Amino acid sequence: MTTRSVSLNEAEELLERAVTEKGADYVYGKRGGACNYERDGAPSCIVGHVLSYLGLTVKQLATLDNPDKFYVNECGYPVSADTGITDIAQLLASELGIDLTFPAAELLQNAQFDQDNGVPWGTAVVLAKDAVGQYRD
Repeated sequence: MTTRSVSLNEAEELLERAVTEKGADYVYGKRGGACNYERDGAPSCIVGHVLSYLGLTVKQLATLDNPDKFYVNECGYPVSADTGITDIAQLLASELGIDLTFPAAELLQNAQFDQDNGVPWGTAVVLAKDAVGQYRD
């Protein structure tokens, strides 16, 4: 049962809040080549921060970092499957009754992609906003 939706504007505000907390020049440090929604008992990546603002607990964030989530690639090797925006939307809906609108999901996915590629958080948010400009009224 959906109790509310996260709009593009709300998602932008929550990303800006994360940037304010960590600093516009903050560059996310991968640990062992991996990005995490939760690390050391706290939200870790930019989307992990947003999800915590929406009400997900650290324990719930940790479920998104499930190391048992693997698929077999074309060469027959097990590869860790990244948690996607669909997994995040399903967790928000099932745990909190929150619907992540398509524009908000696109925004978060773009910010996460840039962050994962070493872009400072302030720049990642600017780029993500630019990428979803077509969804504005």
